[in-house]
Amino acid sequence: MANRFCSACGKALESGDVYCPSCGKRVNVSEVRTCPSCGRMMNDDESYCRTCGTFVTGGKEYRAQYDPDTHNNGGKNAVFAAILSLIWPGLGQVYAGNTAKGIVMMFLMPFVLLFVFTFLLVLGGLGLFLGLVIIFGYYIYAIVDAYKIAESN
Repeated sequence: MANRFCSACGKALESGDVYCPSCGKRVNVSEVRTCPSCGRMMNDDESYCRTCGTFVTGGKEYRAQYDPDTHNNGGKNAVFAAILSLIWPGLGQVYAGNTAKGIVMMFLMPFVLLFVFTFLLVLGGLGLFLGLVIIFGYYIYAIVDAYKIAESN
């Protein structure tokens, strides 16, 4: 199915042709469908660029929800989300848009601290070490998770 024709000889062009197979004339740039973001030549039946992921339909460009070139992620700053989770685990998740997960993480933090305090009372120095490892792991998880959520939204 040919949607384009050579402007010199009028013969039908296939979707990937850059040169006319009949007369050898280079197809006008306006006749070659390219990705508006990266310039990759696209077939007529492709609705998105396989190189950069930009959606192209009917000659109009539709960006993916998150475009790494413009950081168009709904105004959520991933570093700020991570800093909020450093202050209190779960705050970054709420800021980034995953409210339910953030509330659960904020609610669990006092129980994690109580659990660590119990380790300290029962096991002494070993309990302090294990408790710090648990708290450190919980914070690292919260920070990385908040960053990833904000970056993907």
